[in-house]
Amino acid sequence: MASETDSNNLTAMERNIDQLIVLSEKLRSKIVPTVIEVLGKSNVDTREWLNAECDPKLLVLKTKLKDLGECVQQVQSENISAKEQVRDYKTKLDARKDLLSKAEVDRTKLKQKLVAAKGGEKALQEQLMKEVSLRKNAESSAASAKEQASKLEKKLESMRGPPKRKYDGDL
Repeated sequence: MASETDSNNLTAMERNIDQLIVLSEKLRSKIVPTVIEVLGKSNVDTREWLNAECDPKLLVLKTKLKDLGECVQQVQSENISAKEQVRDYKTKLDARKDLLSKAEVDRTKLKQKLVAAKGGEKALQEQLMKEVSLRKNAESSAASAKEQASKLEKKLESMRGPPKRKYDGDL
């Protein structure tokens, strides 16, 4: 319902704009206005002013041309300002695009470094696990070897028996 109202308002505004355009073109096409307004002057001053400018029709035409010239200059200056603004925005946009592309390159490099670091971390973890396993095996082997050495020493001691004494007469 709100969209219907908005669309109705929009079409009414478009019609009004079209009517204003037609009316402004009609006004531009008229060269001599029906009423000349001179505000703030006495009749004598107005007559002198009109006589100084020659024909009132020319005065109106000059005034309209002057106003039209001012409008054209204003439109031209606004056009130039708009073009400068567009140029400034394009420059800013290009600068932002450059920054964005640099950021994308940096992001890609960081991603590659991250992947490489994760791969290196995994390799180091595997190497650490191997070294831990080897150390456990070495410690186990050392403990086993120590135990066997202890057993062999005991066996050797038992095989030797008590020490034999030499008799004095055997010399």
